[in-house]
Amino acid sequence: MELVDALRRDGVVAVADGVADVTGDPVPGSLSAAIAHRLDFLPDRAREALRAASLLGVEFALADVAAVLDTRIADLVDAVEHAVAAGVLHGAGRRCASATP
Repeated sequence: MELVDALRRDGVVAVADGVADVTGDPVPGSLSAAIAHRLDFLPDRAREALRAASLLGVEFALADVAAVLDTRIADLVDAVEHAVAAGVLHGAGRRCASATP
């Protein structure tokens, strides 16, 4: 369902009465491709942090993301701020959670 939602947000697919029609650019081949397209506007470091966070579940500690990336928490601050500003993450101190669409 997330793939269809992502395609609808991008205006590539229209859904009416349970039927999906391709209305725009070619459809991404996978959910991963659709998500990558949706996050394309974020800086590289923010996308890298989100990829690492995706391994940890819906809610995670920034310390765990830092460990996955072999970096310091302080080095993730800008990346997390970008993701929070974009509505992709919700942050609270040293913990974050994925935003729901």
